Order: sequence, then C-alpha cells, then structure tokens
Amino acid sequence: MNVSMAPELEKFITETRQSDKYISAEATLRFKFFHERDLVCRGYGHPSRRKYFMSELVDKTCMPCRGGVPPLKGEALTRLQAQLDNWEVVDEHHLEKTYKFPDFRQALDFTVRVGEMAEQQGHHPDIYLAWGRVEIKIWTHKIDGLTESDFILAAKIDQQL
Repeated sequence: MNVSMAPELEKFITETRQSDKYISAEATLRFKFFHERDLVCRGYGHPSRRKYFMSELVDKTCMPCRGGVPPLKGEALTRLQAQLDNWEVVDEHHLEKTYKFPDFRQALDFTVRVGEMAEQQGHHPDIYLAWGRVEIKIWTHKIDGLTESDFILAAKIDQQL
C-alpha cells in the first residue's frame, strides 16, 4: 500500500527523529492514531474508526429533486467537496470515487450496504462492482448535475465502509 502520511503524522515522526528521545507510550498511541486516521481517510484501515472522520453531511437527509433548480457550480461545489473524503467532482456534473477491497466478497458486501442505504435515502448512485473494486458515480438525473443531496449521499456512502 503506497499512501502518503497525514501532515500531523509527518510532523510527529520528524520531531521524534530530531529529538532522538525515548518514545513514550502516549507518543506511540498518538502515532498509531494519526497513522490509522491517515489510512482510514484513504479507504484503508479498520472501518469502526471511520466515524471519527465524517463530515456533517452524514447527519443530513437527501431531499428529492423536483427539477427546475439549477445544478451547483463553482464555489458551491468546492465548498461541499471539501467536506468529502477523496471524491472527485468531474466536469461540474457528477461525483466519482473508487473503493478498493482485498477480495470480491468484501466489495460485494459494501455494494449491498450502499444499495440498501441509497434505497432508504431515495437517491440512487451508479455502482460498478469488480473483483476488489467498487466504483460509484453520483449526480441528480432530473437536473443533469449536482445538488447538495449528491454530496450528502457521498458522505453516507463513505460511512458504509
């Protein structure tokens, strides 16, 4: 797994190396926390820890779009995207993210959880399932673009890990 470390983790390691002191139990726990947070935020690590890194979007509910509203553009997209973990806004039209899993079974289980949650929200993403990989695309079809509900759904999908 080739992922970069969180800035806090890099700072901690640098300070520890420079001081060349004995690493206390507290420092070791801090290291483990930041390292795990770094991995979880990138789609790795133990899912039970993911709850500590969720945005406030997960607390909201998707609202059905009745049409006639313009899709979000520019700054509004940037502001909402900043609350998500590694979701791409593609051409100001849709959200996209790929999740990696060690095998087909875990990818399938995740897909089922996402499908059940999407059905509860009444907002349905495009899902592509392959061995060890799930790709998800989200947009509001009625307006052929993005609404806040798309970002809410993205945050709730991340919570399914």
